[in-house]
Amino acid sequence: MKMKKWTKATLGALAALAVCAAPMSTYADSGGAVQVTLEGPMKNIASIDATVGQEQATLVPAEITLNGKVLANTYAVTNVQLSGSDADGNNEVILYTPGEVMLPLNVVSAALNGKVGIQSYLTHESNLVGFGEDPDTTWTFNTLLYRNPFPILEEPDFTLPYGNGYIDYSAVIAINLNQQEQVNMLPIRDPSTGQTDQFVNVDHLLTLFKAMGFGATYDTATNTLALTGPTPRPTYTKVTPQLYKQAVAQAQQAQAHHTTGMFGMLANNAQWYPDPKNVFFDRHFDVQHLKPGQVLQKWPWVVFLKGTAYGGNDAVVEVVSRGDNGQGFKGYYVIDEEVDAKTGYVTSIDPGFYLAAKSQFQGASPPDAKLPYIANGVMKGVMGNWCYGYSLDIVPNLSWHKGINPVNP
Repeated sequence: MKMKKWTKATLGALAALAVCAAPMSTYADSGGAVQVTLEGPMKNIASIDATVGQEQATLVPAEITLNGKVLANTYAVTNVQLSGSDADGNNEVILYTPGEVMLPLNVVSAALNGKVGIQSYLTHESNLVGFGEDPDTTWTFNTLLYRNPFPILEEPDFTLPYGNGYIDYSAVIAINLNQQEQVNMLPIRDPSTGQTDQFVNVDHLLTLFKAMGFGATYDTATNTLALTGPTPRPTYTKVTPQLYKQAVAQAQQAQAHHTTGMFGMLANNAQWYPDPKNVFFDRHFDVQHLKPGQVLQKWPWVVFLKGTAYGGNDAVVEVVSRGDNGQGFKGYYVIDEEVDAKTGYVTSIDPGFYLAAKSQFQGASPPDAKLPYIANGVMKGVMGNWCYGYSLDIVPNLSWHKGINPVNP
């Protein structure tokens, strides 16, 4: 078969596009294997100095399927080698192991977004749990499906200087906004669309989807990433006290190590969330039609707040009681969750509580006479954190609400 070849992309275009969500790419439209050249990581064999060099990648048509249905026609990297003057015997490719198969992470993410309860998109690390302000970006897969514990794989952040900037050869993956793994990545530009894709080892993707409850395989004969399932977790099913204790223990361990737990969103020791009768735990709100300060539920009192969360996102708060901070400030103790202002998906749930002023309720504060008054010291002693875990992986503390949150005052 005659191989097609495209010229290498400029660094400026490469760097600018490397963090963009890509449309479905079209390499596979060629009907067979193709070759593209890229600026990739290499090192000098004698000096062991890492640098950027001209590399050539072999791409073959590939598919992503879910329960037998094709989600995307894409491509896979099956070989990377030095080309041009860099292929002089003095240099070698790094971050790629011969025989390794790599798929474009951004195409996989786009294909799965909106399928079987998954929300997948590119986010900044500053929006992840446990991270400060950082310009780096992360592919995150949000799901409330049944999950297995996900082992963290931390490969070093790998960047190389080039011209007046750097090329980043690392991709970061998160589940439910909890950073899970940082893996080696090759940015390769699609000659048909001009889009740059992030190629990662397919084995990392198999680990990811198995942790999310999918059956996941990759067939090297047909170059197909096949997902089946996912295995649903029980809904409205009795959860034994033993299972609840196991969930709590795992949530605490996951929080300590910034990983994703197996259970997540356990309502109590009798039922699983999400429960359609509990408005606070609604995973998707109609943000385009909800008004600022709209009361979603009374007793417990739940309010939609427009634009009050981090980065201009929306929030849903559930009032626990009235209270004070011990210094003269009076208000309402609330628990809250952040809602994406564009999509309406719940992106994180605050495991703590805070004292909100009446003015923060955008005109929707509850009638004080129907709420219990809990002094600051008593509140902290009785409540503490109201759940175990963080982000979307939480297990509510069974004792936090005793005698506080009014259901039918």
